[in-house]
Amino acid sequence: MKRYDYQRAANEMSLFTSHKFVDKTAILKKLCTELATKNVRWAVSMSLSLFLRGIHDHFNDFDLLIAPEDVPAFEEVFESLGGKINHNTIQKAAFTSPYYKEAEMDGVPFDLIGDITIETYGTVYRYELEEIEWFTLRQDLNIPTCPIEAQYILYYMMQAWESRRIFKTNLCEQYLKDVGVKYPEVFKRALVGTELYSKKYGRANNWQLPNELSNNILIMMSQS
Repeated sequence: MKRYDYQRAANEMSLFTSHKFVDKTAILKKLCTELATKNVRWAVSMSLSLFLRGIHDHFNDFDLLIAPEDVPAFEEVFESLGGKINHNTIQKAAFTSPYYKEAEMDGVPFDLIGDITIETYGTVYRYELEEIEWFTLRQDLNIPTCPIEAQYILYYMMQAWESRRIFKTNLCEQYLKDVGVKYPEVFKRALVGTELYSKKYGRANNWQLPNELSNNILIMMSQS
C-alpha cells in the first residue's frame, strides 16, 4: 500500500497547488457542493478515479457517471454553474450508453454518462451506478468515485478499440491484486452477465464477460 499512499498524497497536494490542476479542482469543488444539496447520485470515473487512489499521476478531463433518474437534476446544476452540454453528442462506436453527452465548464471537457455501456469482444458490459467509494480530501472536499472493480472491467472492454487502454487496465488489475477487492458485488454482477439487447451483435442475450476477463476476476476474488 505504501506506494499508492505516497502517490495519493502527492496527487492530493497537486490538486490544490499545481497550475495543472487548481482550475479543475475549483470546478470539482463547485460540483460536489451543489450536487450534494440536490442529492444527485454521481461519481467520477476513468483517469481521475485512478488519480485519487494514487494509481496514476495525471488526468486531463472529467468522466462522470450519473444515475439515470438523477440526470435532469444533474443537468440543471451543471448548467447553473456555467457548464454547457452538447445535447447532440454522438457516442463513440463502442459505447451504447442510454445517456451520453459531451460537455464543458470553464474550458474543461466533460463526458457525462448514465449506465455506461460498452459493446466489444462480441459481448456487452453495462455498469449501473450502485456502489460509490468516497474520497475526502483537504478542505472537506468529498468526491464520489466509481469503484475500481468497475473501472477495471470498463478499461478491459475498451482495449478492443483503443489499445492504449491496456496500460490502465494493467494498472487497475495490479491495484486490485495489491489492495484487494473492496466491492465484490461489482464483480459478482458482472460474472452473472447483463440482460440487454444489442443492435451491434443482433441478438438479445444474458451477456457474459470475455473468458480471460472472467478468469482474472475469479482469481482476484479468490485472493481477497
